[in-house]
Amino acid sequence: VGDPALAGLASAARFRDLRELGLGVNRVTTAGVAAFLRSPNFPALASLALEGNPIDHADLLPLVLAAPDRPELTLLH
Repeated sequence: VGDPALAGLASAARFRDLRELGLGVNRVTTAGVAAFLRSPNFPALASLALEGNPIDHADLLPLVLAAPDRPELTLLH
């Protein structure tokens, strides 16, 4: 999975109950994660696993801060 696929998923409104998504060891960058986290289509998302992707740890906090409010959100990197 890469950024285009993750951006496509971000526009899918039928997964509103999605709580966890594992994207470990894919080709996802901060651009794809930002598009996904900014999407209002995943209000129940509580856990996003990103291990093994080319994302700098320091880039994650701004992505979380720009995301819609959620009761809980854990990013595993």
